[in-house]
Amino acid sequence: MQENIKYKIYISYMSIKIIYFPLVFHFHQPVDNFEWVFEESYEKAYKPLLEQMYKHYEVKFTLHFTGSLLEWLLQKPEFKSMLKEMVSRDQVEIIGGGYYEPIYAIIPERDRIEQMNMLTNAVKQELGYKVSGAWLSERVWEPNYPSFLSKAGLNYVIVDDNHLRGCGLSEEETFYSYVTEDNGSVITVFPINEIIRHLAPWKPAKETIKYLEENADEKGNRIILFLSDAEKMGVWGTTNELCYIKGHPQEDERPYIDELFSLIEKSQIIKPITLNQYMKRHGSNGRVYIPTATYDKMEEWVLPSKVRKQMSALMKQIKKDKEQGEENIPKEITRFIKGGFWRYFLVKYPESNNMHKRMLYVREELLNLEDEIKNRDIQEEKKSSIQNKIKKAWDEIYRAQCNDCYWHGQFGGVYLHFFRHAVYSHLIEAEKIVENIAEQYNLNPIVKIQHYDFDRDSYLDLIVKTKNLWLCFKPNDGATCFELDSKPHNYNLLNTLTRWLESYHKKEDDIPMDRWRKTAFRDHFVDKSVSLESFSTEKYDEYGDFVDGIYNVDVADENKRHILTFQKQGNLKIVDSEGSRDISMKLSKQIEIDHETSMIDVDYQLQSEVALETIDKIHNYCMAIDLPFIFSGDENDFKCIVDGLPQDLIEKNQIAFEKVSFQDPQYNIEYKIRIPPKADGSQRLSLSAYKYPIYCYARTNSGYKNIYQGMNLAIRIEIQDLVENGLKFKLEFNDLK
Repeated sequence: MQENIKYKIYISYMSIKIIYFPLVFHFHQPVDNFEWVFEESYEKAYKPLLEQMYKHYEVKFTLHFTGSLLEWLLQKPEFKSMLKEMVSRDQVEIIGGGYYEPIYAIIPERDRIEQMNMLTNAVKQELGYKVSGAWLSERVWEPNYPSFLSKAGLNYVIVDDNHLRGCGLSEEETFYSYVTEDNGSVITVFPINEIIRHLAPWKPAKETIKYLEENADEKGNRIILFLSDAEKMGVWGTTNELCYIKGHPQEDERPYIDELFSLIEKSQIIKPITLNQYMKRHGSNGRVYIPTATYDKMEEWVLPSKVRKQMSALMKQIKKDKEQGEENIPKEITRFIKGGFWRYFLVKYPESNNMHKRMLYVREELLNLEDEIKNRDIQEEKKSSIQNKIKKAWDEIYRAQCNDCYWHGQFGGVYLHFFRHAVYSHLIEAEKIVENIAEQYNLNPIVKIQHYDFDRDSYLDLIVKTKNLWLCFKPNDGATCFELDSKPHNYNLLNTLTRWLESYHKKEDDIPMDRWRKTAFRDHFVDKSVSLESFSTEKYDEYGDFVDGIYNVDVADENKRHILTFQKQGNLKIVDSEGSRDISMKLSKQIEIDHETSMIDVDYQLQSEVALETIDKIHNYCMAIDLPFIFSGDENDFKCIVDGLPQDLIEKNQIAFEKVSFQDPQYNIEYKIRIPPKADGSQRLSLSAYKYPIYCYARTNSGYKNIYQGMNLAIRIEIQDLVENGLKFKLEFNDLK
């Protein structure tokens, strides 16, 4: 009789359904974000969220912190105290990742592992916890990841269920962990549940509980992983009120976070657990091989804008047809519709590619320096000093790998110029450290010219390095300059952003779009009657083939000056009484860059194979030379002084000048353009130029905005004047006096 009772109890116990429920929160701020953003996020989300976790001590959590944010948070005594206690009582697991939140796919393996080790070591040192899992920035996955994750000593990683659904797994089949491998290196993967990710915190907590309990089973190894940005729980929109003050009216008894955690505690079916605890108790559900992937929205955002618009329309139509009960639409069709993959952002936004390739260029210089140092007989004491400087250079490079400014989706991303400025500032500082060591030990020369495929498009670019400046020219794109760094200021003055088409731009909004990338020394041949408004909004006709043509280049080094001569034999299309015809012309631009100062001399010459007096209407045409630049300080403090008279820098207007000065007091930098005398010794009266701000209409976390991306000064000169007299001007970059 006693045995039968035991047997019945055993059967009853085994029939209980359970579901394991890891709650994962990701805390992130870009390393160079504003201090007030850190503080606001702390007060609205980080602190109240951790307080609720601390209060609900029966609920387990897995937390990820970007390294630089963790540094900042641990300066808050109350936060540090709560976090350390929760870790010590085994309520919280900390997972690792790249210290400055890079996209691993676009940084070399050495940097991936080093950044992961930095965060692993910081967590161990500050919280006494040994990291075993990894967070993937923006959940970007590529099939070779298991190799470097294993080398970094990590056992598991979190991916979207979208990654596994793309392999053919059903929704229910994503309720387990799996293993994958690359060349024999094995890693466990945990899929993030998409449905719950969209429920929280927008729907009442009981809907999440309902979904979890409905998907529990008797086997006892199912796991549904919840992941959320910590900022989503308090910073986004009205979520602070929703999560910590009111909750969902008529639905929740408490604010959302308190309600969710309380319902989890009450449930007999839902078992909160950390990922590390689950791995110790349960094996994986088998082996999978995951294709290149990220979350579904990212795969849509990365597509070229016109294609992205098509995909968005397709997904909306499928959703609409499903809601209307269209029988011919398979239930799970959307999981077979794939967008692009993350690396294509480097094609979609050349400015992102520019930052990425600059990073690779600087780290290559640093690696070369390390090799040189190894082969030199240097005293140990000096070697130690050098190694400290090299470590600092690597840290600057790692900071520049922070992912936020390399892409654009829901928030500003690449459109936020202060993030782009921070990337260049770190990279210029790293390069200065390399150059300082090289100069000190007579290693690689600082001043030089390189023919180098900088942007990896198979065409040679021209890099010019002096004591104070770093420039890169593109002979196959109009002999334009797309980067101009002032080393003393850690400042890329060509850190502008082109007005690219985005999928959310509407035709009726008449948003200006650029036909060519906004780079310096781009030469437009236009009708001189083209207005400032037409030129600034790209509503004009181009009459030359110089604007993006391929130029021949010749370089020389004389009198401590780099001399670059770009030439192109091209055509000017003339529309006159005889109709339309091409006039053969040769454009030459010589750019001299001083080795020691921050001065650049520019000399334009135009030769016509046809006598100008025989060309009817030649006086109707002019050339406009783009000289874009950006200041990264406070727009309200910018200054513009035209021949001694101040005016509003941001104002769109036409100016005539002999000397113009642009100033950014916040970064203590002045950019001057002035006209030297003509060849015959006479003074050119003035130069005419269009001056206008560059604004990009983009989506941000506070809605759609016109975002300042710099200025363009387009110097104008009539074709006849250019042929007869040429055009010379000087550029100079200095501290403000």
